[in-house]
Amino acid sequence: MRWHELLGRVGEFVSETQGGDGGGYVGVGQLGGWSVAVEPWGWRGALTEVATVLSAAAESVTVSRHDYAEDDFVHAVDGAVLTAFALGTPAVRRGSAPDRLNAAMAEVGLDPRGEARRSEHRIAAAFALAARVTGVAFTPDVLEAPLLVGDLRGPAA
Repeated sequence: MRWHELLGRVGEFVSETQGGDGGGYVGVGQLGGWSVAVEPWGWRGALTEVATVLSAAAESVTVSRHDYAEDDFVHAVDGAVLTAFALGTPAVRRGSAPDRLNAAMAEVGLDPRGEARRSEHRIAAAFALAARVTGVAFTPDVLEAPLLVGDLRGPAA
């Protein structure tokens, strides 16, 4: 499905559920040697229990932007969260290696020692950090190519 088709399907789901269940769908495309998942109106990809499953025998990086809750960054490898934090409070990190990305965080403007701040550039900084971790940058090309779309509601949906 194309990006606009995914957004249409998500819009219908959000209208039916009044947004309480997220967007209901995820689209997956390829970027470099990585699979990139986009979850419009959703947040599941940033949940620890999802990141650990997605990274089983692999590596995952999540950047989550949320309208009314926290924006998040999660880096997981082999089923374990290494470094995770809310973008507004990058000094408060969790995971088995919370300081692993400190140098890269500082380079992209996410101060690992600093006080909480609501920078208008925190999402861009998180994508820059994801690019440092993965070696590939998320670009609009991903959304221009066909996406494999999955229904997050499960097999009964």
